[in-house]
Amino acid sequence: MRFFRTVFIPLLLCGAILAVGFFSPALFSALVSDRKNQAERVAIAGKESPLYLEGDTELTLPPWDVIGGPGTPLSAYSDDVWSSLNSYVAALLELFDCAPARSEDFTGSMYVYDDRLLYLRDYPFQSADRCTLDLVLDYESMLPIYFHVRSLAHDTAPADSPDALLTSFRRAADIWTGTLTRYYASGSVLTWDVFRDQIAQDTYTDAYAHEDAVTLAFIQFFNAVALQFDVPPTADSEDSENNSEDSGNMWYSLGLWESILISMQDCYTLTYDSETVLVLTDSSNFPCTLYYDADQNQVTGFGIDAARFGYTAEATPRPIETP
Repeated sequence: MRFFRTVFIPLLLCGAILAVGFFSPALFSALVSDRKNQAERVAIAGKESPLYLEGDTELTLPPWDVIGGPGTPLSAYSDDVWSSLNSYVAALLELFDCAPARSEDFTGSMYVYDDRLLYLRDYPFQSADRCTLDLVLDYESMLPIYFHVRSLAHDTAPADSPDALLTSFRRAADIWTGTLTRYYASGSVLTWDVFRDQIAQDTYTDAYAHEDAVTLAFIQFFNAVALQFDVPPTADSEDSENNSEDSGNMWYSLGLWESILISMQDCYTLTYDSETVLVLTDSSNFPCTLYYDADQNQVTGFGIDAARFGYTAEATPRPIETP
């Protein structure tokens, strides 16, 4: 008995300690995932990971995360180009089948933040249904950084299966970017109108072959925001000739969305305000968000990190010109 207490038990304890020390790295690796060389979930608006939020009330999606206070009314700026801005916003809404009344005055409710970003927040307007619009435009290019429209006539709904939604999105992104790559490789020199029509036709054909309505909805969205909207007026416009395809703004919009999809390294979903938001991230951690309403099977909007447009808190403001 004395041998058992003084020799055997200490040896047994030493063996147990050595075993724990030997197997603990493997056990730890099994319990804690190895995230080396994996794209991290982007921290949106200072949140360490929006996937772990209890609710969406505290989540601020880009580019609203950089709009930290009230802006200056657009009426404080003297640019004559604002007279055509209502028509431009109306044209954007038509891409989402929400054409407003001709008398709609969006500019009367617009603000400019930090002299760099124009925005509307929860703006109500009448289309076929009563709708609301959230909009952020880059002041210099007038390209939309954020655009989200919702009908108040029906309830929205998030996707039943986020995984299935991501599969459809990735399929649509592959179809769309793959079609562009084939056209570039062919060396064909096409006018903008012919190029746009060919890309739209080929992507729709490929999407129909998969017999997936969600894939088709994303293809429709890509073709609309990258190929269909008119060249916006710019703060330096002097005449209507700026609205020709020679300005290159249509090609710039195409390149912007192609870059977003090609550079995408990670994609995940959030449930936000009764819709599903797809968050796309790249190596620079610039998030892009797409809003999807499962009830209507429609992409209802998007948001792009303002840093893609060179916006930072240290950016030099554009001076206000007194009317």
